[in-house]
This record gives sequence, structure tokens and C-alpha cells, in this order.
Amino acid sequence: MWWGDAQLFHLRRIEDLDVSANRSSVYVHVEDADLVHAQVPAQWGPSAVAEMQRGMREFSLTDPSGNLIRVGHHLHHDHDHSH
Repeated sequence: MWWGDAQLFHLRRIEDLDVSANRSSVYVHVEDADLVHAQVPAQWGPSAVAEMQRGMREFSLTDPSGNLIRVGHHLHHDHDHSH
């Protein structure tokens, strides 16, 4: 599945998984985190896009199995976010 410039993969739901104990996460590097964020359905509960101290501009969301999914780009590749 494609989402903007990022290729997504399928994370499957495990019915008996203890979500509170799940420590899985993934980071998806994209060209423009704001553009990708604008395409994420609100019901998925994405966080606001923010500049992080580690030099990334990113947002996150959690899938139904408790996997943390972060999406971002390096600030040195930053785009105009004045719109």
C-alpha cells in the first residue's frame, strides 16, 4: 500500500494481545510529514505534527494492537509550513 511517498505495510491485529504490554513501534521516514499528516483520517487519532529535539518533524498514532507508529522527516529537509 502506498501513502504519499511512503510505502506502508500491514500490521495485523492480534485478538488476545495485552495492548498495555505491547512495546512494538515503527518509524516511517517521509519527504514531508505535514503532507502525510493531512492525509491521515482523524479517526486514527494522529498527534499534532511537531519539531523534535532530535532533528525530526513528526507525528504519531497508535494502531488497534498498541503499535506506536511515528511518521516524520529530517528538519534539514524541511518544507515551508507557513500555510
